[in-house]
Amino acid sequence: MVDDTQNKELLLHATVEGTPRLKFHCRAREVGEHVGYSIEPVLKQEIDSMLAEMESCLNNSTLLEKVGEARR
Repeated sequence: MVDDTQNKELLLHATVEGTPRLKFHCRAREVGEHVGYSIEPVLKQEIDSMLAEMESCLNNSTLLEKVGEARR
C-alpha cells in the first residue's frame, strides 16, 4: 500500500490514482463493497459469496423507480 503523504515521489512515478474499490449491486442498489488490495483467493471468495446470494437478492428485492418517474 502506498501512503501518499510519505511516498509522494513513488506515487508520482507509479501513477497510483486511488484505492481499488469493487461495488456489488442488486437491482440498482448497492449491496456490498470491497475496498483496498486483496490477494486473489480472498477477492475470489468475496465475489463467490456475493454471487451465492444473487438469486435470493433478485427474488426478494423490488425494482427502483427511475429518477423523475412520478409515484402512482
